[in-house]
Amino acid sequence: MEHQKETLDSCPICEGKTFVTVLQTKDYFLSAEEFDIQQCLNCNFHFTNPRPNKKAFGSYYKSENYISHSNKSRGAFASLYQYARKINLRSKYSILSRHIKTGKALDIGSGTGHFLQLLKTKGWETRGIEPDENAADFSRSSFNLIIDAESEITNYQKSSFDLISMWHVLEHVHDLNERLD
Repeated sequence: MEHQKETLDSCPICEGKTFVTVLQTKDYFLSAEEFDIQQCLNCNFHFTNPRPNKKAFGSYYKSENYISHSNKSRGAFASLYQYARKINLRSKYSILSRHIKTGKALDIGSGTGHFLQLLKTKGWETRGIEPDENAADFSRSSFNLIIDAESEITNYQKSSFDLISMWHVLEHVHDLNERLD
């Protein structure tokens, strides 16, 4: 399952030109490909280099076993994942509720919608962005959530939300500075 890759010649954050490889790892989940994690010596940011190109990026998550998108996997690992997700959701909400109790929330990379559903039960008005259509459909059908396509992100007004969250998202984004803007 070798995909097209692109080699970065500058840091995706600061545009520094000097990197060092800090980790070589294998994707044991799906592709069995080897990846290098490099560190920018200017800003210390860590990133995959070379990385899958934009066109191939989504194919790394197209698997029924990618639980955070499919929510269909069964067995001991899936049960453990579901339990860990519950603990993780409570922890996220605990952190959040110390700063703001309710409002309008946008979760970018909302997956199967569990975080948005938790917020919804706590009185929040919620909306999500999820590029994986199966995960977005699950969110809509299971929790009646409003989930938009990734292309909609530029249509929101800057003051539309009291909370914008991105849990485990930035490592999946090609144009980091553009996304953060």
